[in-house]
Amino acid sequence: MNREKQKLHQGYFILICSLLLVVSLAISPKVAFQGALRGTRAWFEIVLPALLPFFIGSALLERYGLTHCLGVLLEPVMRPLFNLPGAAAFVLAVGYTSGYPIGAVITASEIKAGRLTPAEGQRLLAFTNNASPLFMLGAVAVGMLGQPALGWTLAAGHYAANLTLGILLAWRSRQHSSRPPLKAGNHKIWAAALQELRQKLLANERPLGNHLAEAVGEACNKLLAIGGFIIVFATISQLLLHFGLLGALARLLDWPFQLLGLPEGIGLALGTGLLEITLGCQQASISDLPLQAKVLTIAAILAWSGFSVIAQVASFISSTSLRLLPFIKARLVHILLAIPYTYFFYQLGWSIPAAAWPLPQAANASWLGLLVYSGQLFLFTLLVLTLLAIISSLLHRLKS
Repeated sequence: MNREKQKLHQGYFILICSLLLVVSLAISPKVAFQGALRGTRAWFEIVLPALLPFFIGSALLERYGLTHCLGVLLEPVMRPLFNLPGAAAFVLAVGYTSGYPIGAVITASEIKAGRLTPAEGQRLLAFTNNASPLFMLGAVAVGMLGQPALGWTLAAGHYAANLTLGILLAWRSRQHSSRPPLKAGNHKIWAAALQELRQKLLANERPLGNHLAEAVGEACNKLLAIGGFIIVFATISQLLLHFGLLGALARLLDWPFQLLGLPEGIGLALGTGLLEITLGCQQASISDLPLQAKVLTIAAILAWSGFSVIAQVASFISSTSLRLLPFIKARLVHILLAIPYTYFFYQLGWSIPAAAWPLPQAANASWLGLLVYSGQLFLFTLLVLTLLAIISSLLHRLKS
């Protein structure tokens, strides 16, 4: 009975929100159009070229068995660090180099394939959905803040916090491990990996053209869904700002910060970032806050990711037994970890010269340039994973 009431209340809430959105669109179509246009530009200019190579590449690697092979080789690395099977290494690497929400997409596919249990997938989901390096180093640091070095401060704090979260979750799960370590002997790890690859290739009877067409089609469908979420939440954010509701939320959020002597601006940035990450970071960058406060506010927004990303994650895990509430709790913990980490790196003045990393400046790079860079980043990720797998297997063999 309680579940029926809960489901009924949830239905009423969604219905009321939908009606309010439709009425708002009818009352202020120009404002809604401006919000939708901002969301469309953010999706087309940043998200689409950044994620397209990763979606297509990961789908092809899955079909031809390379992720299975790497999973076996990387088991000795993933078990001690994160109490996860080797298959999680590919999710981890792609999630940290491509950005939201590809970590959720590949985690769901690994669970469906049986290479992750629901408990393992729940933990993996919590710390493999990150802002992309292209977004932090390019769009935020260069395009919004105008200081490329701050991108490394934000990225270091963001990734260090999420890795710490993964290690903490592993420590918590040690006594209730859902799967034993790899049973293959230490000296047979290469044989087991090659056997996985061989079985997958032998079972694959379809030509490359079919697999490529499916991979491109799936990538386009997922990217269109992501674009829809970004546009909807950008429109909602613009409407809330127009009707004064976002301003009221900003004043409420500003109150505790004003007690600490900080100027107004944090509340509006956090309120906007509560819905959509790009707009929140942009709002923080144009505020009158001191630079350090801007950086820490952006760090919190990046860690939260916004309801837009959370909705995307919810849609991609809906076909699995993964739950959304633990993911939301993990985002709150990520905020608590990201702020001190970012503060530490900011005070340390840690940065890397821009010339040391061939990053296209998202503020003025062409769409094709971002697409090519994203493809190069995917190949680099695959190369690093392969080298790590080789080193891991050699060390594992030496220990035996």
